Amino acid sequence: ARPRRRSWWRQQQARTDPPTRAGMSLKPLPKDRLDNDVLVGSRVRLLKLSGNWFEQLPSEEKLRVSSMIGEIFEVEAIDEYGSPWFSKDWHNEYEGTCFAHSIALDAQEMELV
Repeated sequence: ARPRRRSWWRQQQARTDPPTRAGMSLKPLPKDRLDNDVLVGSRVRLLKLSGNWFEQLPSEEKLRVSSMIGEIFEVEAIDEYGSPWFSKDWHNEYEGTCFAHSIALDAQEMELV
């Protein structure tokens, strides 16, 4: 079996979504930097990364995560705070490893495409 990093979001997948009322989620609806609605399944471009969490990453992981800037991702989930989440995997067949990272974005960090 390949070693794999587990992200917070992937560990939370087994939990149930917040309650809904008449089919509408009670989660706040996230927006992108241009105030467009962002939904699960939306495609967004990662514009930048901000916050202490990014600065505190180990250097190798920071390089992988920063390589995501400019790429387009599909929103996989929206958490209870209204933050959209997406993830990326890095496979290394030679070493037999796979690293994954999931990120929650703020409005100024993404743009709907």
